[in-house]
Amino acid sequence: MDLVDILVDLARQLGSHPAKVVLFDEGLVGAKIDGHLVVSRPGARLGSLDRGDFIHFDGRPLIELLKTDQIRKQTEEETLLASRLGDDLQVPGPEAYFVADLLQRSENRLLAHVQPVTVNQILASPRARQFADRRITLNEIFNCGLATALVPYADPGTALAKEVRTKVNLWRDRARTDPKVILLQNNGMVVMGNAPEEIMENIEKMLRAAEVFFGASLLGGPQFLTVANIGRATEYRRTADLVGTHAENETQAASSELANS
Repeated sequence: MDLVDILVDLARQLGSHPAKVVLFDEGLVGAKIDGHLVVSRPGARLGSLDRGDFIHFDGRPLIELLKTDQIRKQTEEETLLASRLGDDLQVPGPEAYFVADLLQRSENRLLAHVQPVTVNQILASPRARQFADRRITLNEIFNCGLATALVPYADPGTALAKEVRTKVNLWRDRARTDPKVILLQNNGMVVMGNAPEEIMENIEKMLRAAEVFFGASLLGGPQFLTVANIGRATEYRRTADLVGTHAENETQAASSELANS
């Protein structure tokens, strides 16, 4: 199975997800393959995607255009047209700008943009920043991290790609790593990874966090964990991981001694 087949399988999982993370022609999937990029075509339905629904393109001219301060819509469209790997191929949609920038500047090879209802209910509300920056449960800390990158709303195309780049750069400066999940205000979330299982797992984790946040908001909350709560929890988890690693190493050493006796 090549990477395009893997993307097809991922798209169909997303399109048939019981939480309806995408509906009809919502969302997209993309990847970097053999020096170029692929993205699902505009209007494609992820639940029934096949190999013919992918557009192969060169992300370099799109990334180069993002260095320009004032970009006309006509220039955006001309650059998308020029990015195709063949004159007879379909033109990528405006989302190709953030797809190209994220994949080319990241170690992740797969990307999905999804629109879960519960997540969007929060991202379309005044509490979007709280959802991104605060945590309610211990499992949320361990599963989703101490915070999630949040990008303010911007029009599709270079405007959105530039906002995403700005927030991802700030995230990298602070966390020293690439974000796996990027929340887009009023516009769902982008999830990145190197395997479909990783992307699906991160989506499930964010769905759970969103359901807890939404329910707590309806009941007068949320009641957020304090900095002290989070500090003690992360220290406990770190100690537990160290103990587990030490025990595992001892077991491996004992097994090795028995094998050599």
